Amino acid sequence: MRTFEDMIFTMKAMTPPMGWNTWNTFGLDISEELICSLADTMEKDGYLAAGYEYLVIDDGWAEKERDADGKLQADRKKFPRGIKAVADSYRSTPDIFDNFRSFTEIFLSQLPHFSLSASHCFNDLDMLTVGMNGSGNAAIGKSCSEEEYRMQFAMWCLASSPLFIGADIRSVSAETKALLLNKALIAINQDAECRPPLLLSRRFVVVPVENTADAVRPLREEKDKLFVFIKHLSDSAFALAFFNLFEADEEMTAMFEEAGLPESAPFGFRMKDAFTGEECGLHREYFRTVVKAHECRLFICSIEATK
Repeated sequence: MRTFEDMIFTMKAMTPPMGWNTWNTFGLDISEELICSLADTMEKDGYLAAGYEYLVIDDGWAEKERDADGKLQADRKKFPRGIKAVADSYRSTPDIFDNFRSFTEIFLSQLPHFSLSASHCFNDLDMLTVGMNGSGNAAIGKSCSEEEYRMQFAMWCLASSPLFIGADIRSVSAETKALLLNKALIAINQDAECRPPLLLSRRFVVVPVENTADAVRPLREEKDKLFVFIKHLSDSAFALAFFNLFEADEEMTAMFEEAGLPESAPFGFRMKDAFTGEECGLHREYFRTVVKAHECRLFICSIEATK
């Protein structure tokens, strides 16, 4: 029987793996030329330097028949020089598609499992669809907006999920490229302590009943629309996240007491916007913000004395 030490030794990734995966954009339509072109883009455009070190060839790379020794062999037309290495990832969710409902349902499905994630062991939320804009193999339904893509990337970073880009990085927009290379968000994902996010608040919203003829009350609740998380980072820092899954702007509040910083404590959070780098000041007891529909806000916080 393998010991725990043996298992740790075989799980070499101290922090969530990062890379690019062929499947979302290209499916089975891959080739040696395509893979080499994307590898060049990863290096030239700064993805490799940002930490995206794996290039994963998902499916469609092998011949249908094994070789004389019973081993898999590369498709000779697609990869005439063969394949030296193939990387694999593990996954804990259904397949992802390029729409808002798909990625939010995947994230929420992992709420009971976040506590199982730690260094050497990560919940894989599937490949990112950020920047796909309705193209490629994962396109179904209404594609995500730029705001929704920001939410997806923030969720994956907060959850310490492996980050594998699925979009064609040779042609993504400048906004998408800046998001995928955002140092503050990547640092949250790659934090050495790999702590899972803690759910501070999970709220419903109240909306009018549409069919008043059959209604028994004028208002109804839509559950699981507003979420607040905090994640403990290295060096006594924190990531504080607000996710609005509702179709309208909502005011959201984080009570610091829920995060272990009571009202009586002479400390507060010095906050900085993780997306823009904007300094947001020192806050005690709570932080309240308006979050736009299908948007998120994410802050890097440090504890600071207020007296």
